[in-house]
Amino acid sequence: MAKKQQALFLLGYLVRVGIDSPDVLSAYAIIDADSRRSGIKMGKNDLWIAATAHVTGATLLTTDRDFDHLEPAFLTCERITMTAP
Repeated sequence: MAKKQQALFLLGYLVRVGIDSPDVLSAYAIIDADSRRSGIKMGKNDLWIAATAHVTGATLLTTDRDFDHLEPAFLTCERITMTAP
C-alpha cells in the first residue's frame, strides 16, 4: 500500500495534457510538417510527445537522439544515459 500511496503522491505533481487540446493538435501538425520538410519522418508517438512538450514548455527527457532536429526551435531535450545495474 505504501508504494501505491507514493505513486499517487508523485502523480499529483504531473501536468495532464489531453492530446485533443487545440494547441497540441496544432503543434503536432507543425512539427510533423517541419520534420518532413527536413527529410525526417517521425513516428506518431514521438510526434505526440514532442507536441506536448512544446505546448507545455517541458524539457523532454530522452535516451535517444530522435528529437535532436527539433531543438531549439520547438523544444529542449535532456539526454539521459541508461546503465545496467
